Amino acid sequence: SIVHQKTRGNPLFLRQLLDLLQHQGYIYLNLSPRRWAWDIDKITNLEISDDVVALLIKEMQRLHADLQLCLKVASCMGFCVKYSTFDILSQDLGVNLRELLHQAAQKGYMVQVDETKIRFAHDKIQQAAYEILPSQQRLENHMRFGLVLTSHVLNGGVENDELFFVAVHQINRGGPGVLASNSNQKDMVAALNLRAGKRSMELSDFSTALSLFEHGITFLEEGTCWTTQYTVSLELFDAAVETACALNDAVAVRRLSEQVLNNAKCNDDTLNCLYAVVKSLRLAFKLQDSKRVAFTMLEQLGERIPRPVDDITLAANIQEVKLLLQNMSDESILNMKETQTKKRDVLALNLYHDLNFLFQFIDPKRIADTSLRMAQITLSNGSCCMSPLAYAQFAIVLVTMGDTGLGYRLGTLALRLLDKINAQRYTSAVIALVGTLVSWVAEPLQSIADSHLLGYKYGQRNGDVVSSSLNYQFYLQVSYLSGQSLHTARIKSREFAQELLQRKQIFGFNGACSIYQQSVAFIEGMDFVEEGTEKLISWESLKSRAGPNCANLDFRLVFACQLYMRSFLFQQYNQIPQDGLLDRITAKSVPLRPLFYCGVFYEGLVSFRLARQTDGKEYRRKGEAALVFMRNWAKCSKWNFENKYLLLEAEMMNFSGYHDQACQFYEDAIRSSNEHKFVHEEAMGSELAASFFFEIGLHQKSYSFFLHSVDCYKKWGALAIAKRVENDILCKFGSGFVQESMDDSLASILAQKGSSKRR
Repeated sequence: SIVHQKTRGNPLFLRQLLDLLQHQGYIYLNLSPRRWAWDIDKITNLEISDDVVALLIKEMQRLHADLQLCLKVASCMGFCVKYSTFDILSQDLGVNLRELLHQAAQKGYMVQVDETKIRFAHDKIQQAAYEILPSQQRLENHMRFGLVLTSHVLNGGVENDELFFVAVHQINRGGPGVLASNSNQKDMVAALNLRAGKRSMELSDFSTALSLFEHGITFLEEGTCWTTQYTVSLELFDAAVETACALNDAVAVRRLSEQVLNNAKCNDDTLNCLYAVVKSLRLAFKLQDSKRVAFTMLEQLGERIPRPVDDITLAANIQEVKLLLQNMSDESILNMKETQTKKRDVLALNLYHDLNFLFQFIDPKRIADTSLRMAQITLSNGSCCMSPLAYAQFAIVLVTMGDTGLGYRLGTLALRLLDKINAQRYTSAVIALVGTLVSWVAEPLQSIADSHLLGYKYGQRNGDVVSSSLNYQFYLQVSYLSGQSLHTARIKSREFAQELLQRKQIFGFNGACSIYQQSVAFIEGMDFVEEGTEKLISWESLKSRAGPNCANLDFRLVFACQLYMRSFLFQQYNQIPQDGLLDRITAKSVPLRPLFYCGVFYEGLVSFRLARQTDGKEYRRKGEAALVFMRNWAKCSKWNFENKYLLLEAEMMNFSGYHDQACQFYEDAIRSSNEHKFVHEEAMGSELAASFFFEIGLHQKSYSFFLHSVDCYKKWGALAIAKRVENDILCKFGSGFVQESMDDSLASILAQKGSSKRR
């Protein structure tokens, strides 16, 4: 087993090893008794790799010249190579490599993999064949073979990505030193690396692409390339910066972009590089720095700085575009002419799209104008690959302003347009926007979660790291808000947070940690800490990060939503935000999404609870404001909002002393939650109804509703909340309470699908 381990079972290597062991005396002939003997400890500890390679080299040097040439060529090409590649090289070398490879296989040096490929029998054999060559000869061989293969690809008339990448890899292994005196060939090789890198980007292999671009840069003339090779230099550095940004390599972005910014001949030549810097700073969550660079780009493009939503001219401009879209048919939007200023439009729309992302966190009042400008560019100039994103962004503005019909129509058209104009690379980004910020006005939350999971997969496939992460964060968020398994939310949010931490991606990390910590609290209790999650942000640290000094407005709102939910479910109201959530969302003109309207729902429930306990007018105002908010949105989407509106209405009636109306609204809320698959909100409605029935003396009915609440909380996975309710039942009814008869009102309520009454 020791010999097999050291030789990996290769017969040729085994023979060389046995010769070595005998030569060094580790295997010897014992004369008394007459038999072979060995020192097993010395053999086990023997470092043999270098000695075996040396022996292999000596053996290879005794082979005839053509067979030596064959092994040298094969060693340069790699461990496993296609016969077709050797056939091309045979023409240049004037030998039949295929026949020589067959001879090498007969001697044990090579092994045929299948009819198309052959490989070395052992990596040490390849190493030995490679080391026969002088170091300079190796470099020259790599360059020669690469150029021969490249010529075959370029002049053959048939696309062959695999052979092209093999060729460029060989050239790069040769290096620029081999072409020191041939500037024309160096120019050609730099261009080949540019072409290969762009193809790698199309295949979403960004690591290989960056390596190719940087190899291409090494073939440029140091010190003079920006004068003598300006066009290819600009293209290589621009592409390298963009790829480094996609890989979230901030150090490489900074290093490469400095070359462009210091050597570009005009401002227009810096725009692509500056845009990559904007994205890189955004990924690092240096939002103000990213905004500063983006505003510089807007000035260079001749675009205006976005206006805040309260600008007196903005509303009129939005109305103009709304009327234009209302008068256009779906087909006319989908079949618009292509823009004649494609390069500029794509860059400007990309920049505005990124600005919207920034503004979401630091200045949401400017989102409306950036989205408007995106729509104006598309409608004025014509369609381009970024047009689906332009329509999606403007759809968000329309929904936020209350025009849900046109907003949903435009969001749906944005998704359809992706296939129409072959813009699938933006599918993940469009789904991220339309799913969470538009589709919720008409589609069930549960289906929106599925859409985001699809968007995540599209982003992974297309190398869109930001949109992929955003989709997965929204998938977790929407799944959790729609009452899907807390156990699943716990596992997936933890894994996602750990993945972001490993990738050093700050964006999305706080949100993933908040979902994880919330899920753990509802399952295990607020004081539980799971082993192995020390690097994730604790609840207390999240609360500190979301404090008054937090510049990230979006996370402050996200955490306020989570805090209201936690406060209500644990019935601990001492840490709720002092400034109202709905007030902040309205004042900042923040685009609505499911987490925010669920946060307003919980703010309403908490406010009515506190209004009853304290008789506070401000709490009542917040509760009534949340009720009006939910009532309006329930008219738009019955599935997502009806049960929430009904439960807030029940709480309002209970607070106001209208018990008959409160009873009906509680029952309708439970029925609607059950019908629309919100098991967690069915649990909440049942618990609030149970408390109401207990207060008015209907103890048997109260008991039934409490038990149903516990059952629903457990189905959701909120075992800690179910335990709290069980303790409440014990406190209210005592251990000896006996239900005199089964209350059938719950069964009757749940049986009446789609018959919610309104009063």
